[in-house]
Amino acid sequence: MGKLRKDANGRIIVPTYSRSRQSKITAAVAEALRNVLGSDAVHIGCTSDRSNPRLWVPSSCAEINDLISRGKGWPIGRIVECFGAEATVKTGFGYDVIAAIQKMGGIGVLLPTEGNIDEWLAKRWGVDINSWITPDVATLEDVDATIMSTLDAVGRKTPIAFVWDSVAGTSTKAELDEPELKKDRMVQLRAALMSKMFRRFGAVFPEYNAILFCINQVRDNPDAMFGDKDKPTGGRALPFYSCVRMRLSMTGKVTRTVAGKKRVMGFKVKAYTKKNRISPPFQEVEVLCDFEKGLISVPDKQSRPKKKTKLQAAAARQRK
Repeated sequence: MGKLRKDANGRIIVPTYSRSRQSKITAAVAEALRNVLGSDAVHIGCTSDRSNPRLWVPSSCAEINDLISRGKGWPIGRIVECFGAEATVKTGFGYDVIAAIQKMGGIGVLLPTEGNIDEWLAKRWGVDINSWITPDVATLEDVDATIMSTLDAVGRKTPIAFVWDSVAGTSTKAELDEPELKKDRMVQLRAALMSKMFRRFGAVFPEYNAILFCINQVRDNPDAMFGDKDKPTGGRALPFYSCVRMRLSMTGKVTRTVAGKKRVMGFKVKAYTKKNRISPPFQEVEVLCDFEKGLISVPDKQSRPKKKTKLQAAAARQRK
């Protein structure tokens, strides 16, 4: 190896190579990798279908599409987490994903480990309840077996969306069969199963037109002195393997007068991307979750008509 060249200020001069030589070196390295990994595993100048989503599931709300993927929608072949406190319509976002995949000609599968299915709300949000699949699952092992067997039955061409409702409400078989199981041992078993599941899903899902939409809850975090006072359950496997993590928080209620009485008919929800690998993270939008109409965009404050003050209204009347 020759001596390093330096300029007058003592800085090392980095050698530059021509584009033709760079192309030859790149082609040689790619050919060597193909001999080891296979001809279809190495790409030059473009990303493969495995690293880049092939299809997208568009949400019914344009602001959500802009938030998660610059207007495309939810990425197929990936794992997504939607978490938040109670009364933030997390299940409604899952219904929105199923309705969108059905409009694409795909299959929607709801994994209701909590045992709660609101068919009325699902219909209002566009779900065809006569064609979706709702298997009886209660444990992590059931969820794993259901997803893998469904993928084998559907194949790699048909789009399919799994909505897991919810991660926090799913226990393990050992927890149900052994009520006296120690807490430390129970946490270890759950963490090991979750990590094993999502490792497998992360390797298999890019080969299928499938998306896993995980609904999760939050618990108080008494040890936190700064930042969020709560955190989602399920350990670190789901946040690590998720492509998009969206947090929901309620900002207000929408009321309507029905039969002379005011009733709550929806919520204003702030959606915040805690993690995003396909678009800039830490962005937020506010949407309206209407029980009867689904997701609705909230108009920007600057575009809303400003109300006139009493003084401006009086001046307008005098001009007339």
